[in-house]
Amino acid sequence: TDADQDLTFEIYDGKGNMVFRKYEKTNAFGIASTRFQIASQVNMGDYEIRATLGDADSATATSKTVPVTYYALPKFKIDAPLDKAFYIAGDKLHGVLNVRYFFGKAVAGGSVDVIASAFDIGFSEFATVGGATNDEGIFDFEIDLPDYLVGQDLEGGNAMVTLQIAVTDTAMHVEQKILSLVV
Repeated sequence: TDADQDLTFEIYDGKGNMVFRKYEKTNAFGIASTRFQIASQVNMGDYEIRATLGDADSATATSKTVPVTYYALPKFKIDAPLDKAFYIAGDKLHGVLNVRYFFGKAVAGGSVDVIASAFDIGFSEFATVGGATNDEGIFDFEIDLPDYLVGQDLEGGNAMVTLQIAVTDTAMHVEQKILSLVV
C-alpha cells in the first residue's frame, strides 16, 4: 500500500527553473495534495509539475505539463441554440449561430466552421459546415445525423455527438464553442 509514503512535489517554470518544492506524506488511501500560487510576474511557457513517491532508491515519478500564458478575454460570444433538445439517429439538426461582440455589435462577415463528431471508440468526424455570418451576426446551418450511432452505457444507451464551432472575425480573432448533443 502507498499509505504514509514520502511524496515530493516540484514545479519547474517555462525556462526549467525550479519554482516550488514541497514534501508531503500520503494519506491512508495513498493520496497527497498541495497548493501552488503562481506569482503575478512569471516566466511564461510550459510548466512541469512533478510528483515523486518514495526515496531515491525506489522512487516512482510522474509529471504533467501545463501552459502558463497571459489570459486573454474573449472578444465576442457565440450563442448556438438548436431546434431540439434531443435528436434521433438520421434526424436533420438545425442550428442558428448568433455571434456578437460583448459591447453588442454583431460580428458581421465572420468565418464559421462547424465540425460534427460522433463517439464510438473515439470521436469520429461525420460532417462539416462552413460559411460566414450575415450582417446581423447570424449563421444558419443544418447537419444530417448518421442513420446509425453507437449508444454509450454511461449515457444511458444514448449516443454522444459534439459540435465544434469556430468563428473568426474580420480582425482574425477566433472564438470557439463546443456543444454536446443527446442522440
